[in-house]
Amino acid sequence: MLLLCLSFVLNVLFINTYSNATFYLPVTRVWELLIGSALAFRSVVQGRSLVLWGSANINAWLGFALLIVANIFINDRSLFPGWWALLPTLGAALLISAGPSTWFNRQVLGSRFLVWFGLISYPLYLWHWPLLTFARILDGGRQPSSAIRICMVLLAILLAWLTYRLIEKPIRFNKNSFFTPIRLFFLGFSFFCISSYIYLNDGLPNRATAQLKVVNAGDIGHDEFRTYLHSQPNYCEYKDATQNQCNQQFMAYKRVIAVVGDSHAEYILLGLTEDMPDTGFMLFDTNQTLPFISSTLSNHFFDVIDDNYKIDSVILVAYWQLRKQLISPGSSYLQEISPTAQKLTAHGKKYS
Repeated sequence: MLLLCLSFVLNVLFINTYSNATFYLPVTRVWELLIGSALAFRSVVQGRSLVLWGSANINAWLGFALLIVANIFINDRSLFPGWWALLPTLGAALLISAGPSTWFNRQVLGSRFLVWFGLISYPLYLWHWPLLTFARILDGGRQPSSAIRICMVLLAILLAWLTYRLIEKPIRFNKNSFFTPIRLFFLGFSFFCISSYIYLNDGLPNRATAQLKVVNAGDIGHDEFRTYLHSQPNYCEYKDATQNQCNQQFMAYKRVIAVVGDSHAEYILLGLTEDMPDTGFMLFDTNQTLPFISSTLSNHFFDVIDDNYKIDSVILVAYWQLRKQLISPGSSYLQEISPTAQKLTAHGKKYS
């Protein structure tokens, strides 16, 4: 019982900060198995039942209700396991503790149809996920249509039944099967060694993807990219010491566009400078902060932009999904950008 409580507490403590580890590591999941172990100990060893309000039927119906609630409220945004795992785990425990004599367990869970699904449940669990995942990959990472997902689920049921009939049953019930426990152990150990070798070597060296050649190395943070961008005649990066240099560089240009943002601003500047050679582009680097006047690093940029009569348009760029953590609690992007937009509009600057 102590291990059960300790495992559950660790699960709740780490689910917010280490969600993946909490989901996969046994130390934060073993409490679910220990609930079943405690139930078995009470029933088999102690010979006592766990019945709520003296009625096993209440156990069954309450357990079923918890499973329904879990299916309604737990989704891909839920921090699971965490507290949410109590719903399906306790629901299953209550159904098991109710025993085979209750109406729900005997008439519903004991029906031939659900018993058959129970027999193929583990191979079905193994098959459904890769099939649905590969369907998503083949569709370009988008959610496949309902028809495709239904087909994948039906295919998973068929493959699960074949796995149960052709693999699981012969291994479990055929005494003369080649797959004895010791052979299965060495077979599994061999797969472990092979997969470890492949993982430690970053895959098999002769596979097709390892033969790919990089044609154009470098990205927005590499010297190749920056050297090319800085060589563009209509590009200038603003710094206090180079303000006059930028103004002199853009004397021949009728208009200048200011781009205020992080490294993503550099990314779009490469295309803009090439596509609009008659327009000057001045970069105001916010260095991983938001391109708003509320930022202490970039607020003075907007004074420089206001005073430069050639700058008629301003583009605000950022890694918005990542930068949202910089927004003050209780505020929003709309509230943050409004003062910046008002300042630019007041000085006749267009913005996007």
